[in-house]
Amino acid sequence: MNRGRFFVFGEVFSADPAFTSRYSTRGGMDATLDFPFQDAARAYAGGRGGAARLSALYAADDHHLDDDLIGTDATHARDNHDPSHPLYRHIAALAALRERHPTLADGAQIERLAQAGLYAFSRIDARQRVEYVVAVNNATAPASARVPTYSPSAPFHQLYGPAPGATAAGQPVTLTSVPDAALRVTVPPMSAVVFRAGAKLSAPAEGPRISLTLPGEEIRGTPEDERVEIRAHVPGDGFDQVTFAAKPVKDRGGCWGPTMPRAPAVRTGYFMT
Repeated sequence: MNRGRFFVFGEVFSADPAFTSRYSTRGGMDATLDFPFQDAARAYAGGRGGAARLSALYAADDHHLDDDLIGTDATHARDNHDPSHPLYRHIAALAALRERHPTLADGAQIERLAQAGLYAFSRIDARQRVEYVVAVNNATAPASARVPTYSPSAPFHQLYGPAPGATAAGQPVTLTSVPDAALRVTVPPMSAVVFRAGAKLSAPAEGPRISLTLPGEEIRGTPEDERVEIRAHVPGDGFDQVTFAAKPVKDRGGCWGPTMPRAPAVRTGYFMT
């Protein structure tokens, strides 16, 4: 069926991204409702799962709603958009933060640590080359950790969230990474913090060297799942981003189509055979 520009998505009720992603690859749908993220996020936010739950989700989600209303007893039968509601104001503040800093929405995500209830990651736009660090804590006590970054001895300015030791109520703080590029971060209970580096990443001295890991001599999927996994490895400890491209062998005159880019040093691409 030629659907033209009509956007098609599916409601695949499963918390397994390896299963739900089949519908947006082999099934040809534009998207599916992200029940795997819903399941992991609710478990983490509700204190039923640690940061390892989020780490496992992102590691398995090679492509990316809860219909229940939260924070209210209201139903879909009436207007629920109350701008004075705390959840509305909180979500609006997060949306404004993403609007001011698009890297938080579209930048490459590099997982930094998953430690008990503390989860931290970096976001970097390959063109802007400025590192953002996000850390969330689902515990009822403050959590501190050394968060790895790509920015040694660099100032990181707070963009969002409470921070112990702030100079005044509501005033952000500036942290400085140590020479080995670790950033000491303390996240208050059940909170999130966002920091932005005060300088761009250093330019690499030379271009990256890439090696590929193939599934075998014959790249072929299974009848149950036609996708195959190909990994690209870039040595070193800096930021590199790899984009895979593929086209059918029989289509010798066709165009190469990009697949999802990954970061950092080990990137995974899934291809249809």
